[in-house]
Amino acid sequence: MKIGPLISYIWGIVAAFVVFVITTALLDIFVSQAVPEINMILGGVVGIGIFFGGIRLVSVVHEAVLTVLGARVPIILTEGWVWTLPWLTDLIEVNVQEQALIIGDDEKLKVFAIDRAKTRSVEMTVKLVVRYQVVDVRHLLQIELETVEKNLVEYSKSALREHSGKNDYLHLMTCKDDVGSSIEETFVAQVEEVSKIWGIEILGLSLAKVVPSDEKFRRAMEKKAIEKEEGEGEVKEITYMITQVKRIMEELGISATEARQIYQSERGKADVIIYEGLEGGKVKPVIPVKQPASRKQKATPE
Repeated sequence: MKIGPLISYIWGIVAAFVVFVITTALLDIFVSQAVPEINMILGGVVGIGIFFGGIRLVSVVHEAVLTVLGARVPIILTEGWVWTLPWLTDLIEVNVQEQALIIGDDEKLKVFAIDRAKTRSVEMTVKLVVRYQVVDVRHLLQIELETVEKNLVEYSKSALREHSGKNDYLHLMTCKDDVGSSIEETFVAQVEEVSKIWGIEILGLSLAKVVPSDEKFRRAMEKKAIEKEEGEGEVKEITYMITQVKRIMEELGISATEARQIYQSERGKADVIIYEGLEGGKVKPVIPVKQPASRKQKATPE
């Protein structure tokens, strides 16, 4: 049963009133009935002390299980200032927001993947992130959060090994998201039923990192990737240049050499060619002008 701050305060007020009545009656019986007003004041002080002494804070995005004399009872208090019976009760708080369990953050999670020729195995360092959320605090506390997270680690490793053996290391590195989705499907299928017993909901699993464990091999792969990226960039630049040169040739009706000179001058990579006049229906270059070393204009004397 979940109880919010408002309901708990009503309990507190009722408990304080009961303590006030009992304390006043005991004072009347065992101390004195001569001055009942004093007994009522003393009873009120005790009741107020019981009320304010039982106010406690349940942290934001947390829920708390109530314990009485150290034993858990089926009462859960939600976040905020709540009231519980002082001295005899306590609270066990549990974070109920989305949690991220990082597996392999210490670089110790290793798997083996084959190369494309299937001639050798390559050791890969992997990092996984499991996202989950507590949905039933009482179930979780029956087996403790630490035990639940250990089980999640083992299930995620099992799913990872199942898929790493089916993929070569290049596919693991270049198609990380696709491989991660496959691992997630296997992982969720494995823990879907048991997670309900644990009191949690699995929100997802992602493959955050996968690189070769061998430093030299890793650097060689990174160098190869950089060279490939630079080569692709050069191809794109040449393709763009060809497109622009063709456009200039069609617009001005000039040769490919002249169009390339105009394109290069526009990008600041060649001398500027000034075109003016028409000869035979074609624009003709008449004055080659060098690009200035500086764009700052010299001051002319008046």
